[in-house]
Amino acid sequence: MFDHDDDQEKPVIGEAALNLAMAGQDINQRTLTEELDLMAGNAINAVRAEKIRKAKRWLNGFSQTDMRDKAGLHLKMKADPDDDGKHH
Repeated sequence: MFDHDDDQEKPVIGEAALNLAMAGQDINQRTLTEELDLMAGNAINAVRAEKIRKAKRWLNGFSQTDMRDKAGLHLKMKADPDDDGKHH
């Protein structure tokens, strides 16, 4: 069990993902980890740097397989049978 609330890390990981997206880079575990390293190196204070390091540890707690399995749960949604696939 984790000794902290996972929700603390999500905003920092979201910030890293946004940085990557705005730079037109792929967003995956490797690039997020690299971005978090960069963010930690540029942190304005020790508290911010520690939050970023915690986010990196949280992110690296998942293997690529685990991430695909969890993501797959969200992709198993079925479309409405009456949905023609055209959305306006």
